[in-house]
Amino acid sequence: MTRSPRTPKGLSEHAGRWWRRVVPRLVEMGVVDRDADYGRLVMLAQAWGMAQAAYDKIQEEGLFRQDENNVTRKHPAHQVWRDSANVYNSLGKELGLTPMSRSRLGVKDDDGNDELIQFLTRGRK
Repeated sequence: MTRSPRTPKGLSEHAGRWWRRVVPRLVEMGVVDRDADYGRLVMLAQAWGMAQAAYDKIQEEGLFRQDENNVTRKHPAHQVWRDSANVYNSLGKELGLTPMSRSRLGVKDDDGNDELIQFLTRGRK
């Protein structure tokens, strides 16, 4: 069995939690290569962490706020969340985190009982 890479230093709390939960499973399932995909995995964790931090900020302060001219606008954290979510989704596709990208990479999904999907969505229902 291939050993999972250690959690990189400097990740945010959200990113570190994502890493410890997801990366070992991705390596174990052979979806990613612990060495060849390391940089992308770090960036994926960072994108997750930034998206979660921006989401937390929006939850705390609200989706809208008044600017310096007293005009109501979307919270600036919304753009950070959107950009981070786009990076996460883009990298995730490269690393086989969607059913279509897994089929393109030759990772087998079993009759809708996709083990990776079950793992990634556990506790979300």
